[in-house]
Amino acid sequence: ARLPRWLAPVLARSLAAEPAARHPSVAALAGAIRRRAPWSKSRLPVVIATGVTLALAGSLVVVLGRRDRCDELAGAQLAWGREAVERAFVTADPARGAATFAQVAGAIGRFERDLGVARVAACRAPEPKHRELRAACLDDKASFVTAITTELRVADARVVARAPEVVARLPDLSTCAMVEALARRSGRIGRASREDAAAVDAELRKTLAQAGLYPMEQTVPRLEQVERRAAAIGYPRGEAMAIVQRTSELSPRSQIERTRRDLARAAALAIDAADDELLADVFLTLLDGEAYVPGHPFAGTASEVAGAYIRRLGDDDREGRRQYLLAAAAYFDDLDLAVRHGEAARALWLRGHGPDHISVAAADTILGNAAFHATDWERALVHHERALAIRERALGSGARLTDMSRHNHAETLVELGREREKVKEARRKEE
Repeated sequence: ARLPRWLAPVLARSLAAEPAARHPSVAALAGAIRRRAPWSKSRLPVVIATGVTLALAGSLVVVLGRRDRCDELAGAQLAWGREAVERAFVTADPARGAATFAQVAGAIGRFERDLGVARVAACRAPEPKHRELRAACLDDKASFVTAITTELRVADARVVARAPEVVARLPDLSTCAMVEALARRSGRIGRASREDAAAVDAELRKTLAQAGLYPMEQTVPRLEQVERRAAAIGYPRGEAMAIVQRTSELSPRSQIERTRRDLARAAALAIDAADDELLADVFLTLLDGEAYVPGHPFAGTASEVAGAYIRRLGDDDREGRRQYLLAAAAYFDDLDLAVRHGEAARALWLRGHGPDHISVAAADTILGNAAFHATDWERALVHHERALAIRERALGSGARLTDMSRHNHAETLVELGREREKVKEARRKEE
């Protein structure tokens, strides 16, 4: 039987691929049929029931069809040239090349499996915009891994030796599920055209892939070139990414003197680009380098600090983040400037989140450390006591950040000649 002409557009809308384009409810669908049907009122219930049944069946076919297409993504693999990489490894290092290749292939295989799972989840996201954002994010991370494998196909002995360390740090795919952060970043390319920004991104992927595999002397000039190109076209994210990788390539001790101000600039650029993931990288790179200074309060905890700091912040904390990063950047150059920025960050977070938020503890920590190095022990004690109390409540007494605050507090008590209180604090922790 032929489909009535008047019913065709109603069913076409019900079969739309995007949920937002379909009828919002069964009642709306029935109303559309009622308005178009040419028959008498006595026949309308049968017509409506038939139309609704057809439309719902068609919608189910669309949904199931999309689910089938989503399932197919689970088995998708990267075209990374497995045989060519294995050949290059064995040729470059006959003794260990095969074993090293097996290690590298295993890491890439795990990434492929995780990528398949993430792509299926992105495909099944209910909102079309979310599907688009997540898929683009996953494609970007997959392109970076492909750029690494392109370098591995022409590996020499040095590249073979460095490859396991590089593939152990393949991109984290979980950030592609953070649709709010992706939506904030989407379209934020500054003054650059999309074509120019895409060209910089492609060059960055290639250069970042090379960064871990080749000596610093080769990669830092290339990163500086990308950085200048991104700055020239007004693309803040590209400039910030190049700065972060360049500073990571430098030795930690020279990084402290050479690049702290660069990282503060990268932080401001990451905030302009609304890129929380990149801001976390800036923060981690800054603290990782400074942790090599003897007695630095963040030694050994930079990764946890960066993760906790970024995870706990909302979009309304942009200025607080900037002030805190500026305080960290000024810490070894100008204590007064570090205190001004630290107090500004604390005031913003106190007003936005209240006195018990972990961000306030982060600000109190850097203010306490600045006071400690200025030998203002009483002021240092106030800040470290606040930070310790907040972290014990928010993170628990056994968390590494809480231990860091407890250590800062105890060392300040020693400087004040209150060693007995330090002993009591240590016993309380043991209990």
